Amino acid sequence: MSPSIIFLMLITTTAFVLLVPVRLKMRLLKDASMIRGFYRIAWFGMTLKEGEISHPGLVEPMDEARPARPKEKRKIMVPIAEAGAEENEKDQVQKGGAGDEDKSTVGMVPGPKEIDAVLDALPVLLETAGGILRTIQVEECSLSLILGTGDAADTARIIGYIWSAAAVALSILPRKVRFDLDPYFLGERMDGSAIVDISVRPLLVGLASVKAIKEKQMRDLIMTTARDA
Repeated sequence: MSPSIIFLMLITTTAFVLLVPVRLKMRLLKDASMIRGFYRIAWFGMTLKEGEISHPGLVEPMDEARPARPKEKRKIMVPIAEAGAEENEKDQVQKGGAGDEDKSTVGMVPGPKEIDAVLDALPVLLETAGGILRTIQVEECSLSLILGTGDAADTARIIGYIWSAAAVALSILPRKVRFDLDPYFLGERMDGSAIVDISVRPLLVGLASVKAIKEKQMRDLIMTTARDA
């Protein structure tokens, strides 16, 4: 058997294997001060990885019958002499640490070249993201949230902003993607649940990535990012 036929068979087999979808199942529940759930990654019907998820929540639980109260500011009496000494010490620390702060922030803020590279590659990035999204098969995907900030007006305003953004996102996402958001006006609260069951074909994701890298704008963005890293 000639080497060319062996190579062709190898390429065909690899493409067939990579066309088999990888499936991700995940369920999350945010209740009180805990986030818990589980995930499972499967391929060829075999479990590649699975486990439980448990993490402290971002918002501490509050008594539902008691509305959130603003924190009271405490006045601290400091002698005039001690206050002046503290101010001088703060000024010396700020003057001495200004150089270190400037050095530490160098390279963290994108410059004009990085911004121009991102703007030039933005159409390619959007096209690539759309191509990758089209390769994802959604079996089930839902997000349900209960949100309260402690202030009724702020809660209503934030809920409106989120629903506006969600309406735009849901218009371009598959119909199986569902979103629900309820306000909570009695205090601070952020609870909810999420269910994700999707399949993706690695070969199609790889082809979309290769197509993007072939574009000059994307290569320039990668080179600019690597040069400044």
